[in-house]
Amino acid sequence: MISTDRRRDIRAEILLLVAVVIWAANYPVSKFSIAQLNIFVFNGIRYVIASLVLTVFFMATQAWKPIHRSDRARLLRAGLVAHVLYQVAFIIGLSMTTAGNSAVLLATAPLWTIFIHARLRNEKILPQM
Repeated sequence: MISTDRRRDIRAEILLLVAVVIWAANYPVSKFSIAQLNIFVFNGIRYVIASLVLTVFFMATQAWKPIHRSDRARLLRAGLVAHVLYQVAFIIGLSMTTAGNSAVLLATAPLWTIFIHARLRNEKILPQM
């Protein structure tokens, strides 16, 4: 008989594997889809589906927590940059190159962030130990 802790660990590992598969499938599925549809139509469909799925998960698992009035504008700006601008840039970039190139470029995003930050702030990049 499997213990409760081990069952929870197995469930977490399965969910992580599902996340990896979804992320890995994102590039070829998106590339195939934008060959069939206008990139903005495809992105709109992605937004609607993602919103519905996330709403169902949220409603099933979370209690409503009020957002303080002073945080609303910052949250809205962060959401626009993090989701709208990113998704538009992602889908336009994907339409201009291969799925593999897109995956590699996005995987190196943390490095580009460090390089751009160092350049803008005129800082040295130091190794972390």
